Amino acid sequence: MRRAYSSNHAQIPCARVPARGERGVVLIICLMFLLLISITAAVSVRGASSSEAVANNSRTQALAMQAAEAALGHCEKLVTDFVKNGTGTAPSAAPVGGAPYTWQSLANWDGTGTLANVQVVSFADSQSGSSTRYFKRSPECMAQYYLVGTTNTAIVTARGFGPDVAAADNARSAPKGAEVWLQSVLTLQ
Repeated sequence: MRRAYSSNHAQIPCARVPARGERGVVLIICLMFLLLISITAAVSVRGASSSEAVANNSRTQALAMQAAEAALGHCEKLVTDFVKNGTGTAPSAAPVGGAPYTWQSLANWDGTGTLANVQVVSFADSQSGSSTRYFKRSPECMAQYYLVGTTNTAIVTARGFGPDVAAADNARSAPKGAEVWLQSVLTLQ
């Protein structure tokens, strides 16, 4: 058996009447929040890239320092071997009459007039024995005798380059990038 229900109620259309203060205010507030979030995100990205640049500069400076320390140790060993055993490369002569030491003139390091006493220290892969370079330009050093009273002394100067410095060409152009200079004074017996 089926029952039939009937309704005598007529449907009345429901129309919503907006309140006076609600005409588009929510849209404007959402757009303001979106603008604020976008500005915050842009500032964060810029700060992160600045931090990355600072960290990269510190890294290249540290690598240049390590290269200069390696070159300084290499040249110091050459000087001590020359003094003790008479083997290796002799440092250049002392300056005469107040002339600058050879390390003080950049022309002795860079340019076509580079002196032969600049020792280029090449880094090789000690594991495989190959001559793979970790740096584009190898560090350099030079040593020079001078006399303090009656004591013979050698001044050893080295400079190392970061991995961003281009390799030295035939004209030995001046480096552009991270560069560290180190110097030591050896008293010779």
